[in-house]
Amino acid sequence: LKYAIGYAEHGHPPVENIGATVDSVRALFETEWTSSAQLYLPGGRPPRPGVPLRNPALAATWRRLLAETARAGNREARIDAAREVWRGGFIAEALVRQSRRPTLDTSGERHTGTLDAADLANWSATYEDPVSYDWNGWTVCKAGPWSQGPAFLQQLALLPPELPEYGSADYIHLLVEGCKLAMADREAWYGDAAEVPLAELLSDEYNAGRRALIGSEASDELRPGAPGGRTPRLPGLAREPAPLADEGFDPMGVGEPTLARLSGDPRVAADGSTRGDTCHLDVVDRWGNMI
Repeated sequence: LKYAIGYAEHGHPPVENIGATVDSVRALFETEWTSSAQLYLPGGRPPRPGVPLRNPALAATWRRLLAETARAGNREARIDAAREVWRGGFIAEALVRQSRRPTLDTSGERHTGTLDAADLANWSATYEDPVSYDWNGWTVCKAGPWSQGPAFLQQLALLPPELPEYGSADYIHLLVEGCKLAMADREAWYGDAAEVPLAELLSDEYNAGRRALIGSEASDELRPGAPGGRTPRLPGLAREPAPLADEGFDPMGVGEPTLARLSGDPRVAADGSTRGDTCHLDVVDRWGNMI
């Protein structure tokens, strides 16, 4: 953790866009999410290039975690001890305290969380078999339907045997419309409690029927399917989109100020592209395995 502690303690140079993004939610941070203001508005100013952005509270957390687990034994034992601190030590206590604090959320109202000490104490990470799909000689593996991972596998299953020319309008249309169908099934069928009919959702027969829904024009409907004859059920937010907020804090989303909401929003370029999203890292080894 020494590098993580170093960056948190001494800071890192922020990119230019961070300052503008933080400034766009300044009022929210200063009046509601005050712990975010402490981090991202040091001295009342947003981050700016050339001035290191520090996170001393995180550095102190890592140092305390190391101190409390130093005598646990070898590396594996110290990792297990650190996980216990997250589940039942000072970090768990801080999480529960925050969960009990009424906080403004994307509903536009203040609510407490539902996470409690028992939730943390009774949960432990486990190993699980991935969900996989074979496509064009590749075996693609994803996490289970407690995540949205299988939606990508269904997008592959929705592709016809012969694809249009790569990069063509027909090619892009096929991928985008297939993505919409897979995401509609995600909304209706995925979860971490109920049984999810993954075998049907990824079957050739089911996806051939779903593929037939793709017409020559873009669809603006959310169209979940009925795997095994089941009736799809959608959450309320998927059936009735909430009205957009005036200040860029959307009830239907997560309030991310860098993400555009609908076509016509000034953050949407003429070609439909937007600025801002999550980041991910791709790793490929010499044999072509990719994560």
